[in-house]
Amino acid sequence: MYRYYTNGVCAKSILLDIEDDVVLDVAFEGGCEGALIAIKNLVRGQNIDYIIDTLEQVPCKMRGTSCPDQLANALKIYKEFVYNKNIYEVVENMISFQKILFFKEDKFMRRTSEMKIEIPEVNGGRCISENELECRIDPNTFAGVWLEHEPTTLWQKNILDVYQDAKAKGRLHAFTCMTIDASVVDGKLVYQKGLPIETGFYPMEWAEMLKAYNPSRNSRMMTRIEYVCRNLYLIQKLVKAGCEIAKAYEMVCDDSREIGHYYNSSNHKNDFEPTGSREICGFYDLGNARKFIAEDPWEEESFFLVAGGDYGCYSALNQVAYFKNYGLGDEGYYSVGMIALD
Repeated sequence: MYRYYTNGVCAKSILLDIEDDVVLDVAFEGGCEGALIAIKNLVRGQNIDYIIDTLEQVPCKMRGTSCPDQLANALKIYKEFVYNKNIYEVVENMISFQKILFFKEDKFMRRTSEMKIEIPEVNGGRCISENELECRIDPNTFAGVWLEHEPTTLWQKNILDVYQDAKAKGRLHAFTCMTIDASVVDGKLVYQKGLPIETGFYPMEWAEMLKAYNPSRNSRMMTRIEYVCRNLYLIQKLVKAGCEIAKAYEMVCDDSREIGHYYNSSNHKNDFEPTGSREICGFYDLGNARKFIAEDPWEEESFFLVAGGDYGCYSALNQVAYFKNYGLGDEGYYSVGMIALD
């Protein structure tokens, strides 16, 4: 299976099952469902050259490209760098200033940045300004009228129920989180403004990278209760900044367009923004990319969750407080792992 990350269209990525020069199956993430199902049915079993000739330069509105054109572009890259050469190659995506990396072992395409970045050796090269981008949260100290809010929606109730249940069972603990999403430079996790965020890793890969980030501080993938407490802390900060309590809960739990980068946010970009592009009460990168978090250790089954939304999501469907169990679905490829430290 190969994955191609699109640019300039509603569908965010294309999954391709290809054997030699024949497309066995194709699936689009996002986009116009009916039309893309039709494309899927029409290209099954077809030769890649036939598909390229048929779909290349098909327009959509004033975009200069389309989902069929993006599929043709993906197949052109596959043909040149996989079918014809069958070796590792890094190639330029002709539409964006990202690059596409083919991994032969697990057969998917991953976007990486072509930026050349110099990272000073601070804290072993892990982070250029780690202390400035850390936030210490102790949910045991949460108090105030804002915490007595009567929930009016499902996710307002969910965030308070999870917190109250953990508090009643003595499961709350202080932790440190980063206020910005991770980048990867020279194989190291880096937390710094202005870098490309890193997506394309599986959650297990993120768990290993986050664990290796700073073992002396028990660095790890953030758990569900830690994520809930991070969001409650954000609500507290919004209230302290003058936001009405009901509005603060609404922005975090119901519709996050005003505090993150979503499809319907102001000044929306049809791609990931660099880290630190949008700030709210000291937190960056809400929305923009979905977040991988881990299930709480006391749960019987250990699995990963996907939280929040990305730049292609509607803010009322994948709000900041939202999370669900991770499956082998497309949203994982638009996700970045969240870190917690002691």
